[in-house]
Amino acid sequence: MANIPGLVFILIGLVVAGVSFYINSVQKGMGMIVFVFVGIVFVLWGIAKVQKII
Repeated sequence: MANIPGLVFILIGLVVAGVSFYINSVQKGMGMIVFVFVGIVFVLWGIAKVQKII
């Protein structure tokens, strides 16, 4: 199985968190807040992979 680089996790996390935050702000609801947190987790996971912690 191929190893996914940490930078990919960071980029995907930023996109997921950014789009989810934008949708939340436009809809004035909290329906996508879970995906904001998922995006943040992806960014943190990517940073850990880049720093060789994981």
